[in-house]
Amino acid sequence: MDWDNFDQIKARVQICGTELRYASPRLQDSDEIVAIAVQKSGWALRFASPRLQDDEKMASLAINNWAFSLKYASPRLKDSDEIVAIALRQDGDALRFASPRIKRAVTRACKSLKTDDKVQGFAYYLAQKQAKELRALLPAKKTTTKTAPRRL
Repeated sequence: MDWDNFDQIKARVQICGTELRYASPRLQDSDEIVAIAVQKSGWALRFASPRLQDDEKMASLAINNWAFSLKYASPRLKDSDEIVAIALRQDGDALRFASPRIKRAVTRACKSLKTDDKVQGFAYYLAQKQAKELRALLPAKKTTTKTAPRRL
């Protein structure tokens, strides 16, 4: 078996995505080969090149297949609200692989909801974040001072 042969590796990962582990570094950095592998097995993201572990499309493909693939995504993607949301929709326990910033935010959201449901907590966190972003886009309200009515 030639582990640097594109066609042979492509055929292998179409059957079993984790065969990517044996591929040459050149093929572990191939968009086409890795995409096939992570669609077959999300765990294959572990064997992808660092460049592809930092690729949003590749991480999304892997995480859609297996939520815990978030573990093998780059630190930048572990801090991405969108990528983590994909993982949490599949399995709330994938939160353990998210960045500390997201873990803290979800924990705060869960405490405010008085619940342990991580997905619900993350949804609440995202809703609050989006509301803040929307408020920042709106023109500032004019403040008017209210005066007490005059007495005669």
